[in-house]
Amino acid sequence: NATNTSDPSPITLSNGKGSWSVTITAEDGKTTNTYTVKFVKAAPVVELLRNGSKVSEHATLADAITAAQSGDELKITAGIDLGTTGVTIDGKSLTLDLNGKTITYSGSSGNAIGLSNGAGLTVTDGSTSGKLEVTSNYAIWNLSTGTVTVEGGTVSATNSNGVAIYNSTGTV
Repeated sequence: NATNTSDPSPITLSNGKGSWSVTITAEDGKTTNTYTVKFVKAAPVVELLRNGSKVSEHATLADAITAAQSGDELKITAGIDLGTTGVTIDGKSLTLDLNGKTITYSGSSGNAIGLSNGAGLTVTDGSTSGKLEVTSNYAIWNLSTGTVTVEGGTVSATNSNGVAIYNSTGTV
């Protein structure tokens, strides 16, 4: 919910969409302008599959990881730019189907995907040309005893300091 600070009642959204108008009056008390803000639900970029059936769709990879249970599959349905903020899989084993899409990460530190507390990750590509690309640091950083398996797609770090998969104490 969003809130109008001059009218603290919630702005109601229907299916993630809605609008809110505000009229601003200039200091002269006569000149006014009305502005409308439209709220639009972000398009899903990840399908969450459990036992082969779609459970939900998510607008971010982080949201899909949070909603997932160990054994679930995250199927990428559109390219994802993580920007400089990576994601962490904590204590569960997931499959990431790149599905012919590209996930990019441009952070100067950290990793695109981190694994902690025994988490596991299997990377597949149900289509062709799927990629997990970072411009520096780590594409996948296995910080724990989990397992990283790459069955399809490309996992790469294009910077001379980059590492595609960094393994601390787990298995690759």
